[in-house]
Amino acid sequence: MAWFPFWQRWQQWLRSRHYGRTAIDSRYAIAEACVIGFVSALAALVIKNGVNWLGSSRLSMADTYGAIWVLPCFGLVFGALAGALIEQFSRPAGAVAFPR
Repeated sequence: MAWFPFWQRWQQWLRSRHYGRTAIDSRYAIAEACVIGFVSALAALVIKNGVNWLGSSRLSMADTYGAIWVLPCFGLVFGALAGALIEQFSRPAGAVAFPR
């Protein structure tokens, strides 16, 4: 198998101490950084596709039911949702900017 020698060399390189003070801490830090990067890239793709889907469905509904009703309703519903989320999860953002 071609992967087996490569895998052994990869494990040996991870065990080596040439790329950090303690190889164990550095090894896990590198792996953690890779996982964080991969998950954030996936989250960015999901957000991008979700925004695309929401925009296209909003425009198709505006064609079907009339833009004068659909577009303000989308703004009202999602604006209220954003305001409720900000008020719920970020208490200082929902407060007054200047104390009395």
